[in-house]
Amino acid sequence: MNADSNSQRRPTEPYKVLEANIGTKTTIPGWPPQTIEGLFQALDQWTLDPKVIGHIGDTTHPHAMYKRPYRELCWGHCRAESIDGTHSRRWVGTKPIYPDFPEATRYFGNFLGYSFGFSLDTADPALIERLDALIARNMLRPEYAAASLKRH
Repeated sequence: MNADSNSQRRPTEPYKVLEANIGTKTTIPGWPPQTIEGLFQALDQWTLDPKVIGHIGDTTHPHAMYKRPYRELCWGHCRAESIDGTHSRRWVGTKPIYPDFPEATRYFGNFLGYSFGFSLDTADPALIERLDALIARNMLRPEYAAASLKRH
């Protein structure tokens, strides 16, 4: 699918999801349906928690080019790797979790004041584009900015 595929997608056409846990363990009262559409609703309704943003600032991470807020590549079989100039280590995936989809993307996040909102693995470019846009819009909320300031 190309970048304009979202506009060509029929509303009933499902997105390709490899694995998902959407709202099944959340403590949010009134969570919408535990579906992709429910996740879209949740991202419109509640503010993401900036504590779960991931390793976005780490440009030395081997998968840095794939990292965005609340997402990373679906890679496993991790090994510890030293971070230059520090005594710290980071875990680095060495193999794709889905061999048929080596660039599959994992989304994960919580919402402010609540635990475990969602995790989702996909290789669907249209779904990745839509989730990236919804997350970017969510991160522009004043509540998100205020929570980010408290974090530092």
